[in-house]
Amino acid sequence: MSRRARGVPVWAALRSPGRDGTIALVDRLAADARALADGLRSMPGVEVLNEVVFTQVCVSFDRDARTRRVTQQLIAHGSAWMSGSLWHDRDILRISVSNWSTDAADVAFSRAAVKRACSTMDGAEDIAVVPDLAAAMGTVVDTANDIVQRRPDATCPAPHPHPHAIHSPATDDRN
Repeated sequence: MSRRARGVPVWAALRSPGRDGTIALVDRLAADARALADGLRSMPGVEVLNEVVFTQVCVSFDRDARTRRVTQQLIAHGSAWMSGSLWHDRDILRISVSNWSTDAADVAFSRAAVKRACSTMDGAEDIAVVPDLAAAMGTVVDTANDIVQRRPDATCPAPHPHPHAIHSPATDDRN
């Protein structure tokens, strides 16, 4: 699909609910992000680092090492999608409330997932939850290279410029 044609699904997605519906959606997602931030702020050892004015919530859990471990625990559990990032030289849990179907139940579920990850970490500060990411990624790359070497006709798509974006072969010209 041409680059110009890729805008058609976006146009259709915005056109369908109309201007008022799109504004209502964005307002609801921002309200859900604020509700999630408020719920996380009430948990001991949790600090919301940003003023939540849109759909992004940046959270720290006391220390960088603990923040990384809680983030790893959330990712490993897989029940709520949140990611780690670096903000103002601090490790953070980055939450983006951006799915049109997110509702109050999802916000409560996400708060519970964070609470569960924190409680899993309590008393286990020195336990690594996920193996070293660099080593794991090295293994993935080595395996992919082995496959390509054994199957010269196999192709591995280039990394997506945004790691959280959905990759769809139908709309991707990288292959």
